Amino acid sequence: MSGSPISSDGALQFLAGDNEMSRRIRDYDWTNHPLGPVEQWPEALRVSLGICLNSAFPTAIYWGDEHWLLYNDAWSTIPGPRHPDCLGERAEDVWPDIWSIIKPQFDQVLQEGRGLSLHDQMLPMARQGVPEETYWSYNFTPILRLNGQIGGIYNSGMETTAQVIGTRQMKLIVDLEAALGQASDTDDGQRRAMAELGEYLNVDSLLITTTQSGETHQVAMQRWTKDAGDALEPIVDAASRIQSVRQAIVAGQASAINDLAGLSATDQMLLGHTGSGHTTRSLLVVPRFIGDLMAGTVVVQSQSVRAWSEYDISAVKAAYERTMTWVDREESILRERSMMREIDHRARNALAVAQSVVRLTTADDVDTFHRKVEERIGALSRAHTLLSSERWTNISLHRLIGEELDRFSDTINATIQIDGPDVMLSPLYAQAVAIVIHELTSNAVHNGVLPYQGGELFLNWSVDSRQFVHLSWVEIMPGDHTPKSDTTSWALESALIERVVCSQLSGTIQHHQTETGFVCDIVLPLNEQVSELNVTVTQPEDVKHSDIPQVLIVEDEAIIAMDIEQMVADAGYGIYDVCGSLEEGLAAVARGRPDLAVLDANLAGKPSIEIAIKLAEMGVPLLFSTGYDRILNLPFDLKDTPILSKPVNERRLIQTLNQLAGDASPHLH
Repeated sequence: MSGSPISSDGALQFLAGDNEMSRRIRDYDWTNHPLGPVEQWPEALRVSLGICLNSAFPTAIYWGDEHWLLYNDAWSTIPGPRHPDCLGERAEDVWPDIWSIIKPQFDQVLQEGRGLSLHDQMLPMARQGVPEETYWSYNFTPILRLNGQIGGIYNSGMETTAQVIGTRQMKLIVDLEAALGQASDTDDGQRRAMAELGEYLNVDSLLITTTQSGETHQVAMQRWTKDAGDALEPIVDAASRIQSVRQAIVAGQASAINDLAGLSATDQMLLGHTGSGHTTRSLLVVPRFIGDLMAGTVVVQSQSVRAWSEYDISAVKAAYERTMTWVDREESILRERSMMREIDHRARNALAVAQSVVRLTTADDVDTFHRKVEERIGALSRAHTLLSSERWTNISLHRLIGEELDRFSDTINATIQIDGPDVMLSPLYAQAVAIVIHELTSNAVHNGVLPYQGGELFLNWSVDSRQFVHLSWVEIMPGDHTPKSDTTSWALESALIERVVCSQLSGTIQHHQTETGFVCDIVLPLNEQVSELNVTVTQPEDVKHSDIPQVLIVEDEAIIAMDIEQMVADAGYGIYDVCGSLEEGLAAVARGRPDLAVLDANLAGKPSIEIAIKLAEMGVPLLFSTGYDRILNLPFDLKDTPILSKPVNERRLIQTLNQLAGDASPHLH
């Protein structure tokens, strides 16, 4: 290839510029080209090309009947990898991918003899071998020869893909926000958002995943398909199994595969597998990070080969981030509402327990009554403080016992030996066990061994293979003191502790006085799950009824249950059964038919609705008591069920029971 020297007469001065395309045109061997040697080019072409080469705006010239291409530096990026080989080539050969669009435009300019201007024209250029969605604003201007004939077309313009797609993405975000605003919950919101994004991208499948364990192990959370009845079924964490994809997403980058045919057969199977007979041909994986941790990905699938663009990636990122930000915000609001409901529930329950403690406390004089109430509420308060300090997670039995004994440290003179494995108690169990330990400690302080020097308290426990805790409380009085023979005081207190152990904790308790002191043995399940496994369901049998309406009480707080039982009995009703768990309540209903029922709406985290439904089917009137502001997910048939807020007011409780009992109400007899 030999270049054309710049002649001294100035005929080639239009190529004298020191820019890339001037040099390339000078260095090109035009001898055998249809345009011929540069020196023979028409004046109109040389003048137009001189303007073109010196322009800072992307400009090209298509000359002659075959539209031979010449262009400047600014235009050289437009054909992509076809530059610089496209210099001097026919327009049809340079642009086979868009020739069907621009040829009619060329023809119009040549036929009408006037310029043509287009704005945001979509040209599906295949500059990287795969058609891309690109947009351009450009004009075609006829170049006239000296004889007035059109010799070529002067083209200037620029790409507007970013602006067009940016505007479209703004609409996507607006539509996405509108879709999220109509969502009933976060799952519905993600489905709606994926539908908007899937239709925007015109793809076949979208999958939102979340990171469960490790850096790249993904679990599908939501999926959208163009045709729900013909759904693609990708392997959930397939993207993590392909090394190149995994490395990209772990590094925080999107990974695009335009054509899976370029991968190994194994990788194609992993990434392109579907359960509906279709094959994924192209794939885009966009990760989302929170700090340095990958929170999840969006997997975009298409059944056709596709050149994923930066605009596609940015659209997915924007929609994904906007959606998950919305999800995070909604879940945060739900958590806050749930937390506030739970705080309100716990506060109401605490007040209800405190109210029941006051009602159930008996004493011979005001001072003793005051002391007992203060000590019991103090025990509950200490348990509550412990749970709060541990954020309402499991707490140690050792710590619970230590806190209670410390409360009476100024009164204790006996030696205390504590021995047992590290046992962790759930929040619900911890509060109940705190009452048990308090009652034992209080009895030992006021009636037992703890005030006496030389006395001994052995507090031991173990856990058996069934996950039951065996707790032994043994008091040994010093030699110069004998155990109190009057056990009336303990008998009064034992009703409370026995109810807590047997009803609330589903355990057993045995206690007696020996020659040396008080002994108490308690067996209780380690947690609620163990308790559930050991509930004995009695088969249905005939239950004898008296003329007095029999009331079933289901309440997981033993102290509240005792209080309700006493209020109900004082009002003249009989007690059908008192149950402390969902399982016990169901078993009680299976045995026969009560006349009325008082159900705690929440039994150790489980709704009592199942019991309520069975009672309603039996035609048993019932009422709910709850520490929540409302009861969620009540069946339609139970919508009119009376609901009493905790702390339960005695007058309202009895008034409601009387209304439910109707003519059978004790106050009418």
